[in-house]
Amino acid sequence: MRAPESLGLGSRTHANYTDDNDLDGVGGFSNGKENGKWIYYHSNSEKSAEGVYNNGVKKGAWNYYTDEGILNSTEDEDTGEITRWYPEGGKEYNYFVTNGGLKVI
Repeated sequence: MRAPESLGLGSRTHANYTDDNDLDGVGGFSNGKENGKWIYYHSNSEKSAEGVYNNGVKKGAWNYYTDEGILNSTEDEDTGEITRWYPEGGKEYNYFVTNGGLKVI
């Protein structure tokens, strides 16, 4: 499949579909695993999440959205930092998840 260049997914992409044939997500696929940028969608076609995989493992910052397409949270898979956003913008709270538990900022 070739995705629109505006999505920033590269020239070769893979698409996942739900049991109802709704688009679930699109992104890179290599050696049977997600690789590169992926974008996931709610059943109403609004973006639900976006981020990067490296050999099937989430890496770096991932953004999560409400079913209205509003940024809800940002999670950094490398540092464990999680930020929750108010619907109208602005930081609601921020913390880190570590092996030792939570560290609220």
